[in-house]
Amino acid sequence: MYEKYIDEFMPSKDMRDYLKTQELTPNQIAELIYKSPKSIDKKLSAFKLLMNETDNEELIELCQVAIELIYKANDIMLAEGVFCVHSYGISNADDPFYDGLFSNYNAIREYIAEENGQSYLYEIEKWIKDENGKLIEVCTYYSLGSRLCYFDLGLEAYKDKAVHFLHSDLILPTPFKAGDILQFRDLTSSYCAYSIVLSNRDKHDCCSLQNLYYYRCKWTTGAVLHGRVGFYNRDKTYSISPLYYVKRHKGDLSCIYEILNDVKAFIEADESNAEIIEKAVEATKYKGLTENKLRKIIERGE
Repeated sequence: MYEKYIDEFMPSKDMRDYLKTQELTPNQIAELIYKSPKSIDKKLSAFKLLMNETDNEELIELCQVAIELIYKANDIMLAEGVFCVHSYGISNADDPFYDGLFSNYNAIREYIAEENGQSYLYEIEKWIKDENGKLIEVCTYYSLGSRLCYFDLGLEAYKDKAVHFLHSDLILPTPFKAGDILQFRDLTSSYCAYSIVLSNRDKHDCCSLQNLYYYRCKWTTGAVLHGRVGFYNRDKTYSISPLYYVKRHKGDLSCIYEILNDVKAFIEADESNAEIIEKAVEATKYKGLTENKLRKIIERGE
């Protein structure tokens, strides 16, 4: 019954096709919709429709919570106050650009339209006055270009509710196997990163899908479902699950990633070779391997 929601809210074709063959839990389908890079308005419509279609009490409750949170975020947006906007683009992928203060969201939309795609991610803070007349930040919204997709109401808003909506990790079964080269397209910067799967043992565990990825000039390992795929972490921005934009890669790789073809051959010769790489990275306390060190491991098999 979830196929139409998977089609609408999962951009990755590899993930979309696979999830249609799986029996998703209420938590999984609710999180897939809530954390998707689709607009908040589309999510609201989907939760209302899904709530009326299902007789699963757990799913109904999750839909109600999501709807309540979206309504609260919308009410705060319309409340009297001020917006502070920062953005991230090609020229400032790591450090935010201060765009200015705005009195209402319509002014922000007009500003983004005038920018004409110069920035990919806008971080929009809403500040209102408390009972003492002091401005306090009450909600942060995140817009991918002109599409408002996410908001953060803070921990208190999620108290005794669906706290798993608060974090960006998306725990879903995945179709990938050891030796698959994956491409990840960062929706907030248009940057593509590549990695190779080392293991995918328990498809219901958040750390099951382990990959080898390039980060700060070293090769290291981490869990794909926790966003460890090679993008620089942005402490103050919303992290979008890489599952939404992952795909198997077949074809040429740039010079930085060419070694992945050799790693692939190494793993396909004997899948236990992936453990050799994992242990070598672990021995560095996850600081990572240089390309020369990684190549020596492949050549020697140890």
